[in-house]
Amino acid sequence: MFNKNGGTDAGYNAYLNRLSGLSDKYPPHYFLSFNLEDWIDESKIIHRQQHHTPLYNGKGYATLAGIRKINGNNHTFFAGAYLENSLHEGVIESGFKASKMIDKQT
Repeated sequence: MFNKNGGTDAGYNAYLNRLSGLSDKYPPHYFLSFNLEDWIDESKIIHRQQHHTPLYNGKGYATLAGIRKINGNNHTFFAGAYLENSLHEGVIESGFKASKMIDKQT
């Protein structure tokens, strides 16, 4: 689930039982939530972890564009969440793109 909080920042929630292969038939049910504190009953929180997702400015976007432009040069490939949306899905997407570039070179 993704949520836009007040139009300024986004939060997300993931059902960890499914992601971790735990049964979803019986409690406990575990979730990983980011930036949704106002929606969660405080008594249900079992752990808090600091987490920062970078916010890029113009210079940062220009640097990322430069990295994408040289990606694959000299048989050097870059992958990471920072090259996409800075979230877990970005790691997968950038890794997939790098693997496609490697396939083209072999």
